[in-house]
Amino acid sequence: MLLRLPVEQANIGWMRDGRAQSEYVTQNNAEVVAQLFPMLPEAKRPDSDALDADAVRELVRDAFREPSPASDDLLGDGLSALKTFGKLVAQSERSSCTTTAAECGAKVTVEATSSFRGSGAQGAGKVWAFEYRIRVRNDGDVPVQLLGREWCIRNADGSIHGHVPKGSPGVVGETPVLQPKQAFEYASGTTFNTAGGSVEGSFQMARLPNLEKVRSDAASAQPPAAAATSHPAPPFHLPLLLPPPTSV
Repeated sequence: MLLRLPVEQANIGWMRDGRAQSEYVTQNNAEVVAQLFPMLPEAKRPDSDALDADAVRELVRDAFREPSPASDDLLGDGLSALKTFGKLVAQSERSSCTTTAAECGAKVTVEATSSFRGSGAQGAGKVWAFEYRIRVRNDGDVPVQLLGREWCIRNADGSIHGHVPKGSPGVVGETPVLQPKQAFEYASGTTFNTAGGSVEGSFQMARLPNLEKVRSDAASAQPPAAAATSHPAPPFHLPLLLPPPTSV
């Protein structure tokens, strides 16, 4: 299970006042863990940004066993930790994570997460709006650049709602360069004519053996051909699902 803030709580956002649409992200997960689990003493917070089933169970036990510095309510802290995990499980069902590696030394991971934003009337019909967050992470040992993408947005009945052809430049107006262990995250969204759907896609990447040269070439939107090796990032499939009904 990946430890990620819910889409609606992230620093970035799609059509959200006061939020940027994209940002570079480091591998340091301490701040995210602290926001997700403020009830845990710092020494008990997980170091990794991903937890297996055993680690999840141990973390919840810690929340029930040891009071946080700001609270002595063990029961309340434990229940809060369980609630957070419930949200993370629900988020994982609306997420996708794929990794690919190339012989040239490039390795890219793509994470995608979605969130339902609401529904409303449009003309004589109705539309459902979803926001999604994409994180492209460089897990290799060479710098890479995101050059283009291909997108297919489908309604719940399988019909194509929209298509962005392969090679369409960048994402949200950017062609980010990623150093090893660095990630780029952005938010976008879509509406459907059905109550849900999916987004499928892939990115076109380039391996950059000389990062400083590319950065100094500010007039060029793409790296010099001699300094880049084309490399596809993994395809992904992101389900855009309505949240389960809640009891009142």
